[in-house]
Amino acid sequence: MGGPRLWETEERAEPITLQEFKAVRLLLQKHFASFVARAETRPILLHEDNKAVVHILNAMVSSSRPMMAELRRLEVMLRILGVKLEARWIPSAVNRYADTLSRQCEQGTSVLR
Repeated sequence: MGGPRLWETEERAEPITLQEFKAVRLLLQKHFASFVARAETRPILLHEDNKAVVHILNAMVSSSRPMMAELRRLEVMLRILGVKLEARWIPSAVNRYADTLSRQCEQGTSVLR
């Protein structure tokens, strides 16, 4: 199909929770660089249909080493951007638009990077 894939071959084999968690960091990295210029901390509310991702984001801790490495990268980015991230769980049925986008990414038609 169209453009490049969202994940490299080895990343596609990673657990979905880690993939979704990485997507949060990549989204912030790509679209929220404008926060750097602001002096105040900005809140961002993330609606997520993966309960594990919600828990990890809100607790900022995980027993998984790959997840902790990703958490550390996210934590540095949030500090630099001056962003306070809060995650809330929503049912997958309510998250249809985002799920559709992620399915397109799996087919190679959308990219966050």
